[in-house]
Order: sequence, then structure tokens, then C-alpha cells
Amino acid sequence: MFNLRRSTIRDAGQSLRRNSLMSLASIISMTAALIILGIFLVITMNIRQISRHVEGNLQIQVFMAQNCTQQQKDALKDYLDSNSLIRSVKYESKQTALKNFSNQLNSSSNLTETFNAKNNPMPESYIIRAKNANNLGKIKKQIAQYNKNSNAGIEYIKYGKDYIKALTNFSHFINLFCIFVVIVLSVISYFLIYNTIKLTVFARRKEIGIMKYVGATDSYIRAPFILEGAFLGIIAALAATLAVRTGYFYILGYLSGNALLPITANLSSPAALIGQIVIFFLVYGVLIGTIGSRVAIRKFLDV
Repeated sequence: MFNLRRSTIRDAGQSLRRNSLMSLASIISMTAALIILGIFLVITMNIRQISRHVEGNLQIQVFMAQNCTQQQKDALKDYLDSNSLIRSVKYESKQTALKNFSNQLNSSSNLTETFNAKNNPMPESYIIRAKNANNLGKIKKQIAQYNKNSNAGIEYIKYGKDYIKALTNFSHFINLFCIFVVIVLSVISYFLIYNTIKLTVFARRKEIGIMKYVGATDSYIRAPFILEGAFLGIIAALAATLAVRTGYFYILGYLSGNALLPITANLSSPAALIGQIVIFFLVYGVLIGTIGSRVAIRKFLDV
């Protein structure tokens, strides 16, 4: 077994040296394909990160009527706290609502200076965050039904239905597009490895014929070619990872220094993102290299 493994590695290394130009071309082409794939993976993972952040901040705001009683407010609070779909409930007083509204006006905040505790027009409200953003619509319907059945003193419910739908649709589109890119680039990488191994097999056809004549097994003949394909995939994966890592650090540095694009806080950390990508690239490279090699040998060699 040791001799078989040592000879397999030796034969694979010799094949790479003999076909160095073709191997280099395959590595460069696969690296380029993986870099393109890596760019889409980085974009997709960051969009998911930002989407999760936005979803975590999505909320329902239940505004109370001006004449609602303390009993109605307490009953509504108890009902909201008992809802298993709700993560948190925060009460916002009239004074807090006026202060927040004034802060939103920025330079025009002096317009609210005439209002006080007696003539404050802002309503009281409950700010609700869901455990899952997909349940916001369901929670809103439950609250509306509760208000209808119990006369809870609710004036109206603010719920960004269209915004949530647009966010969900965009996330689905990005996921589908990334899958499409993965399929296309996988086909390209597969044929690159396939053609490289095919040329290697053709160049060694006489040697392989002699090996078969003296009784070499099919697995013994196949092993160096499969190992060669895996080597090509690993080298391309490592090169692509280095390129994507360098590019991502550069982009983060640019965004961090750009006051007009203060979004880096919501982006994936380099350690988490690159860690996932390098594992994916290595598995992907070895898998594509191995499959391409096996098919090339099976189709063009009668072993």
C-alpha cells in the first residue's frame, strides 16, 4: 500500500511537470473562475448579513388612541407578552415619541418647542419585534383581531408590509442568481480539468498500454490522474482564496475610510467570511478536479 501511494504521488508529480504549460493554464483558468465565484459568494454572504440585520430591526408599532385607558394598555401589554411569536415589546410614551420626532427634524427641531405635556399630539405606542421577520404579518393580523374582539384602544398599526416583501424577494433573487453562477462556473472548471487530464492521458497512452500489458490494475492506472486533477483544484482554490481575501480587505479598508458609505458595521467579518470561502473552495476544487479526471479517464481509456 505504501509503495502504491508513493508511486501514485510520484507519477502525478511527473505528469504535472511534463504538462506544466497545460497545467498552468488550467490553474489560471480555474483560479479566474473561482475568483468570479468568490466575488458572488462575498456579495451574497454580505447581502444575507445585511438582510438579517435589517430583519432584526423590522418592527410593528401599535399606536394607542388618545382616550385609551390604563386598563386597556395593561391588557394589551399582557397579550403581547404572551405571544410566542414576539421577541420583545417596548412601550413608547407620548413624551418619548415627541422627543424622537424632534430629533428626526434635525435643524427644524425648534418647531416642536411649543408642545408640552398638556398639548402633546404624539400618541403612545408599543414597539414590537418578532423572533422571525417572516411572522410580522401574522402578528399584525393577530393584534388587529385582538383589538376587534377586546376593544383594546388601538388607533392604528404601522407595519411595513411592502418593505418586508421587497427585502424577501431580493434575498431570494440573490440566492437563485448565486446558484446559477455556481452551476455555470462549475461546468467551466469541470471542462478545464477534463481537457487537461485528457491531454495527459493521450501523451502517456503508450506507457499506459505497457502498464496494462504487465498486469497493472485499473485503480493503479487511474490514481495518478485523479490525484493530478485534485492537485490542480487545490492549487487553484488556494490562489483564488488569496485573491479574494486581499480584495475583500482592500474593499473593507476603502469603505471604512469613506464617510459616504458607513455600512462596514453590517458587513461580514473577514475572518468568518474568508474561513467559509477557503473551506468551500478547497472542497469545490478537489471535487471538480477529481470528477473531471475520472470522467476523462473513463471516456478516453479502456481500462
